[in-house]
Amino acid sequence: MSTLPTVRRRRSHGPIRWAVDGAVLLAIAGVMMSEFLVDGWVAPVVVSSGSMATTLLGPHRAVRCPDCGLEFVYDADTSVEVGSVTCPNCGRRGIESNSQIAAGDRLLIDRATFGWRHPRRWEVALFRCPEHASDYCVKRVVGLPGETIEIRSGDVYVDGAIARKSLAEQRALAVLVHDTAWSGGQGNLPNRWSSQPENGWQLDGTGWRSAADSERINWLNYIHWHRIPGAPPTIDVSPVDDDDSYNQTTSRQLSPVNDLMLIGQLSASGHGTILLKASYGGEAFQIAIEAATGGVSLSRSDRVVQSIQAAPSVLDRPTEVVLSLVDRQLLLAIGGRELLRYPFETLEKPARSTTAPFSIGSRGLAVEIGRLQIWRDVHYTSPTRAGTESATKLGSDEYFVLGDNSPISRDSRSWTGGEPISASLLIGRLLHVFRTATDAR
Repeated sequence: MSTLPTVRRRRSHGPIRWAVDGAVLLAIAGVMMSEFLVDGWVAPVVVSSGSMATTLLGPHRAVRCPDCGLEFVYDADTSVEVGSVTCPNCGRRGIESNSQIAAGDRLLIDRATFGWRHPRRWEVALFRCPEHASDYCVKRVVGLPGETIEIRSGDVYVDGAIARKSLAEQRALAVLVHDTAWSGGQGNLPNRWSSQPENGWQLDGTGWRSAADSERINWLNYIHWHRIPGAPPTIDVSPVDDDDSYNQTTSRQLSPVNDLMLIGQLSASGHGTILLKASYGGEAFQIAIEAATGGVSLSRSDRVVQSIQAAPSVLDRPTEVVLSLVDRQLLLAIGGRELLRYPFETLEKPARSTTAPFSIGSRGLAVEIGRLQIWRDVHYTSPTRAGTESATKLGSDEYFVLGDNSPISRDSRSWTGGEPISASLLIGRLLHVFRTATDAR
């Protein structure tokens, strides 16, 4: 005789039981959310200084330049008299700013990730300040355990070799030098991008246009200058330097910067060549892009050192072109895709500065340029600690950190005792930034 399994009928819960269960679940969820946001995986933090500007802003004011129209911000903690602000794009001085002080950025810090992996180079991290353990500091990690870190001519060196950033990392740290979208209203001052009338380029709004010419190369050249106040104002042709408009009242010796990046919106039609020239001190580089076939070649001092094949008609529509000479490497990206990476060492130490870092040429093509921007890399100033060796050897659990706003940042270059930070001080990595909008006047 077989025995069938017994099936018991479950009793349904009444409305009171469901209400009690729901309240318990909500209470558990509330506790978990509190732990998640405050004491667990994510921590809210407010930035109180400008040491990481302009990646992260402390209390600041915004102002719009009446000449070129650029809106920019500066540190509200510094005493800037009304009518004494200077535009970083066109050099207009004496700008009045009556905008309200905007609060520092609000950050979400991921406290979980460093529990299962170590911080990475160029990553933004939150940690307890070595000088005041009750306070939080936020900086960028540049040196990892066991490494020897040096700062030479504005760059970070790791174990004797320059620390090279990826293109995405370069763009995250880049400081704006000039933008053609904000180049109007400068009176009789010359455009930094210029072409002789016979060279075939015509200014078209905030961009440029060149007709097809198979007989010669039409060159559009960037010449950097600083504005000299006066009536009328004049210019001084000079190299790009590490001045930072966020630090309006900081008085210091400025340094020339060769680590520059060109970003442009280009399109071309025809069967010809686009040429990009770049200078790093005495080093001359030229990139040739065959618009129809997609062939790309890089020459250094008139000798081809790299060639690759890109997609045909790579510039048949407006496309972003990025050319970088940051960290002693040439990078070329078109349409978001990196095509060339060429590390190099300059023959000059230190490399001389140039006032004409970039040129764009066309031969046999009709070219349109919608916008051109020049950016520079962060130029790290030398350590300020008296009697400290130029090289810092990190222990097995130590990290070397720097602020993006190098001239005013207190970090591993300047803390008392010159100590890197211990891994035990780490709290987490930057997850998200919330920025307060300001009214620029």
